[in-house]
Amino acid sequence: MVLSPQNSQVTNDMSNRVFLRGILQEELPNLEEVSIKNNEELTCLWRAGHGLLQDIGSLHQLKIASCPQLVSLVEEEEKGQQQQGLPCRLQVLELRSCPRLVKLPQAFLSFSSLRDLKISDCDSMEALPDALMHKGKAPLEKAQLPPSLKKLRVYYCNSLRTLVDEDQILDINSCGGYTSVLEQLQIIHCPSLTSLWSKSELPATLENIYVDRCSKLAFLSLRGNLSKALKHLYIVSCSNLESIAEGLDDNTSLETMEIFICQNLKVLPHNLHKARHLRLLRINECPNLVSFPEGGLAPFSKLTTLEIFNCEKLKALPNGLRNLTSLQYLLIQDCPSIGSFTANCFPTNLTSVRIDYEKIYKPLILERGLGLHRFTSLRQLTLFGGECCSLVSFPLEKDTGKALPASLKHLSIWNFPNLERISSIENLTSFESLQLCCCPKLQEFPDNGLPISLLRLEIYGCPLIEERFEKDKGQYWSLIADIPCVRIDCHYV
Repeated sequence: MVLSPQNSQVTNDMSNRVFLRGILQEELPNLEEVSIKNNEELTCLWRAGHGLLQDIGSLHQLKIASCPQLVSLVEEEEKGQQQQGLPCRLQVLELRSCPRLVKLPQAFLSFSSLRDLKISDCDSMEALPDALMHKGKAPLEKAQLPPSLKKLRVYYCNSLRTLVDEDQILDINSCGGYTSVLEQLQIIHCPSLTSLWSKSELPATLENIYVDRCSKLAFLSLRGNLSKALKHLYIVSCSNLESIAEGLDDNTSLETMEIFICQNLKVLPHNLHKARHLRLLRINECPNLVSFPEGGLAPFSKLTTLEIFNCEKLKALPNGLRNLTSLQYLLIQDCPSIGSFTANCFPTNLTSVRIDYEKIYKPLILERGLGLHRFTSLRQLTLFGGECCSLVSFPLEKDTGKALPASLKHLSIWNFPNLERISSIENLTSFESLQLCCCPKLQEFPDNGLPISLLRLEIYGCPLIEERFEKDKGQYWSLIADIPCVRIDCHYV
C-alpha cells in the first residue's frame, strides 16, 4: 500500500508496501512496511493511548530517515505505558539521520521478532540500546539484546561510546551475562566508541564482525577468545586498537581476517595456528606489529591468500609458510625489518606472487637451485624495487633462461631506478602480458625478441626507451608491431 503525501489517499498494490512522507493519521490499515522520511516536525512515534503507529499490529519493517526533531520512538516511558501498542512483530528497524535521537524505548526488549537493526547518523545516542542501561533501583532480570536480533548495524554515531554499557546494569553476574543470537555486527565511523561489550564477551553466535573508523576502540574482546562461530573479521582504521583478542577457540570457524590501518596493533591472537579453516589473511599498514605468533599459521590449512603490506616493524614471516600447500596468492611489500630467510620457506604451488625484490625475490635467485623456476604453477609475478635497488638487468644475466618458470603469464616490474635492460625471456612460452613502471634508466629489450605469445605490453615512467617504440622508425618497433595491445604512458601505440 502506498500513502501519497499530496492527497493522503491509500492505494493498493501487489507489494503491500507503504512509503510515508508526512504526519501519519491515527487510523491506518494493516501495513507491513513503513518508511518515514524528511519530516521536520516529528518528535516521537508512539504516545500513550493515541500513538502514531499504535494500531499497526502487522508492521514488519520500519524505516525512519532525516527526521531532525525525532527524540524518541516513545514519548512516555512510565512503567506499564511504554509497551502499550508497540508493533512487536517488527523484524527490521532502520533509523538514519536523526541527530536528536537519544534513546531507544525500554520496550525495545519486547521486540521479540526483531532481526535487523540499523542505526546511522544519530549523533546524540551514547549507548545502544538504552533499554540495556539500568537507571532505577531494581536490577533488570536479564541484560540482553532482543532475543531474535541477528544483524546489528551502527553507522556515523559520533557520541556512541559502547554498544552495551554493563556498568549501568546491577548484578550483571547474577543474571548470567548476555544471551544473544546475534550473527552480524557492523560498526562504521563511531569515533567515540571505546568498547563493544564493556565487560562480558562478545556473543558466542557472532559470525561476522566489521569495524571501520572507530579510532578510540581499544579491544574487541576484553578477555578470552573470539567466538567459535566467527567466520569473517574485518577491522580498518582503528588507530587505538592494541589487541584483537587473546586467542582463538580450539574449533574456531574463522575463514577470513582482514586488518587495515591499525597503527597501534602490536599482537595477533596467540594461537592463530588453530585457524584451520582460514582462507584469507590480509594485514595492511600496521606499523607496530612486530611478529606473528610463535605457532605461525595452521599447517596444511585452507589458506589461499596471504597479504602483508606496509608493516615496517615486522621482523619475520609467519612460521610454517612452506607447509601451506593450498596457498595461491602471496603479497609481501614494504616490510623493511623482515630479516633473512631461505628461499625454501615458500610453498612452490603459488600461482600469483607480489613481493619486494631486495628482501624476498633476491634471496630466491641467489640461493643455488632454489630459484623461482621451481614454482611450476606460477602465473603472475609482480616485483617492487625501491630507491636502493641496484638491479641493472632482469633476469640476472647469469640466470638467463632459467630464472622464471615457463608457466608465467603476467610479469610486472615496478620502481627499479637502476634497471637498464630486460634480458632474454624467450623460455616463457605462455607469456601474455609485460608491465614496466618507473624504471627511468631502462633502454634495452631482449636481443632475441619478446615471446610470440605476448598479447599486452604496458610501459610507464621509462623515458629512455619510449622513443625506441616510435611507429616504423624506432629501434624496437619491429618487436611490438604484432602485439595486439601496446600502451606507453597511457597512450595506445
